[in-house]
Amino acid sequence: MSEYGAVKGWKNRIRIGVSSAVNESIWKAGRDPLLNSFSVETGVDIEKISVIGSRQPVSIVEGVTEVSGSIERNLYSKNATYNEFIYVNDTTHYDLLKATGLGGTEGLECKILWNPVSDDVDDGYERVITNVKFHNYRIAHAARDIVAESVDYDASRLKIVKGNRQMITILGTSETLYDYQVKIELDSSNFDFDSSSDDGSDIHFVDNSDNELPFWIESWGDDHAVVWCKIPVIPAGGTVYIWMIYGDTGPHPSSNGDATFDFFDDFKTGSAPVYYDKIFDVVKLKPWARYEGNPVLIKSDSGWDSSGVRDPILMIDTTGYLVRENGKYIMYYDAKDASGIGRIGRATSDDGIHWTKDPNNPVLEGTAGEWDADDVNIGSVVKRGTNDYIMFYGGKASGSYAIGIAESSDGINWTKYSGNPILTASDFNLESPYSMVLPYAIKLSDGRWVMYMEGTKAPLFAIYGAITSDSDGETGWTPLNGGDPVVERDGPFTWDDHGVANPKICEIESGKYIMGYNGQSSGLHWKLGFLYSTDLVNWERYFENPVMDLAPDGEWDDYRIENALIAKDDIGGDTIRMWYFGCPTTDSTADCAIGYATCNQSAIKGYLLDTSKWVTGNSKYLYAKTDAASMDIHTNRIISDDYAYHPMSLNNFAIEFEYYLESSIPSSLIFIGASNDFGTFNSISDFIAFEHYGGSSVVCDTHPTSRLAISIGNSLQESDYWCNDPDVGVWLRCSLKRLSNTAYVTIQNLSYTETYLNTNLDISGIASLDFLNIGGKYTGSDLKAHAYIKNLRVRKHTSPEPTVII
Repeated sequence: MSEYGAVKGWKNRIRIGVSSAVNESIWKAGRDPLLNSFSVETGVDIEKISVIGSRQPVSIVEGVTEVSGSIERNLYSKNATYNEFIYVNDTTHYDLLKATGLGGTEGLECKILWNPVSDDVDDGYERVITNVKFHNYRIAHAARDIVAESVDYDASRLKIVKGNRQMITILGTSETLYDYQVKIELDSSNFDFDSSSDDGSDIHFVDNSDNELPFWIESWGDDHAVVWCKIPVIPAGGTVYIWMIYGDTGPHPSSNGDATFDFFDDFKTGSAPVYYDKIFDVVKLKPWARYEGNPVLIKSDSGWDSSGVRDPILMIDTTGYLVRENGKYIMYYDAKDASGIGRIGRATSDDGIHWTKDPNNPVLEGTAGEWDADDVNIGSVVKRGTNDYIMFYGGKASGSYAIGIAESSDGINWTKYSGNPILTASDFNLESPYSMVLPYAIKLSDGRWVMYMEGTKAPLFAIYGAITSDSDGETGWTPLNGGDPVVERDGPFTWDDHGVANPKICEIESGKYIMGYNGQSSGLHWKLGFLYSTDLVNWERYFENPVMDLAPDGEWDDYRIENALIAKDDIGGDTIRMWYFGCPTTDSTADCAIGYATCNQSAIKGYLLDTSKWVTGNSKYLYAKTDAASMDIHTNRIISDDYAYHPMSLNNFAIEFEYYLESSIPSSLIFIGASNDFGTFNSISDFIAFEHYGGSSVVCDTHPTSRLAISIGNSLQESDYWCNDPDVGVWLRCSLKRLSNTAYVTIQNLSYTETYLNTNLDISGIASLDFLNIGGKYTGSDLKAHAYIKNLRVRKHTSPEPTVII
């Protein structure tokens, strides 16, 4: 509470709400009714202790010494007929003198409500100021006065309400500000959120003459909101009053960032469409839509598959196309019983979605005393000809892993190959614990067979391969790449930096191969991706990886998804089908189930940046994701610099946005800032930029290949950066400001409750900064960074900012 002045001595009395000559003289003298609250009888500077003029009824409520409950005292009424009393618990009435005595020294704390000085005494406005305190007071009962030695009150607790209007006071700074954006922060202490809509769509702002003011809602929650409003003029040292109107269900202006800020882009609009990348310019493998009836195959309540079903594969022929027998697709999958023993089952479907388990299940299980005694897992099943089927599967016994085949004349009853196992762990350069499972093999168009499986590499999973020229696919298997992995985990902080597994190869055209796989992140989640190759050994990651993310919390596949199996039949069509499995936990497969998803080949990824706002350079990988209201920045090995810019003419400014880094790795750079020129990052000489950088020179213990920093004039300021763990996979609120010769950078969480970086740097060597620049840079060979930006805006900035009182 602030002390604004004192009336010394018992002879000085403060009149509240008395329509006296003193009050009349104040009003007639032309004093601003918003600057006068209390009138006094003798020579005291009224303005030192005044807030609101009070010609109409006034009440004192809340908190009289030694009295609790809901309290109200009417000191004066319109008809001068009300007695002075206090309400206690809304029922018992006490005479004011009985409740307080003739006065006290501890101080009378109260809240004052009043109507404004107005020609209309019933105008509906309510003025409230809390935490008023009268020191050493006494009550002059007959005159309805409080006589006090001093008065304290907190002007910042001023609240003015009329029905669906709330006054907001803006106190100016030392300079006159034009078209200035002020931040209005609402919470449960200054606004009743129950009186507004859930999203704030019913609010708008007007000035004292009811002229509409541009505004933009940054966030709106149940008990907290942030809104920006553009004020035409805030006089130096002056006060501006605006009104927030809420609960308005009729036509009214809505939240508009373009009208509010000097520059704004929420990336909800764009220009030309951007499509997902095609592999070999033939097929897109993102985005995937989960089937609404998922999962399509689940575990049984008891028996051999009562502890989860997983690893679905569909029978194919030697050309790689799906086999349909008697009009039905055939699926094979593996599952475990309650004791953890793995077996292989079979199911059929008319449409690839609705599956019926084979009554003969399981169709393959381990043989006691053999190399596969403890566990079997499915690889692939190929129909080689009429009544001729081959199954590739993995087996384990006493901790040793190997790969074998089984053959059948009907696809149901299987005979294990006498030459099993066809490959063992010792054929490959595996590392402890020497696991080797899920061997998926196909016959190539050149007559050879190729197989890929997952295996361990100290101790993470990698993908290994083998090949044979045997026309039947039984003998002569030789490891690819000298027995070393053909695909390993990606670099740090990428979505598959902890392991790659469960490969599913498809030859879409002669000599063109696609492999579905799942990658594991440092968070131990498995997600789906694709690879492509022309030589079966060197595999490139699909630019759009990961192609499908985890389901929302609480869904059956919210923790891991694996087994990206597609159908060659669909290549070149409008829709690609995929079968996969998912699990709700990472440490158990007991609840895993099989799902189905489709990829629309006409799906739009986003739109090129709005050309009415941006001048774009090399901007193939800068685009607006209009459905997510964000901008995608995706650096790529093909593009050395992607950028876009917007001319601006502000000397002192703030650039603010929300930022999400999906992955960050060495040799990648993402920047947002202001510069003296436009073009590629290397061509700009003077700039200040928010920068997310990956590189081996970064001195961050927790993330040695990723940092957020402020850069000046193409020279990173090593002493001012942030290296904390939340920089990947978390939305951040970023602010970059210039005020004269100083630059400020702040990084916070979205709720403003935690600050990760707050620093300033001398930029006296930089002159004009006339362009807003945004973009990315990549100098590596096969890695990339991926980030999203929301609600990018540029506004005017001064320090200190105008004070906003609600």
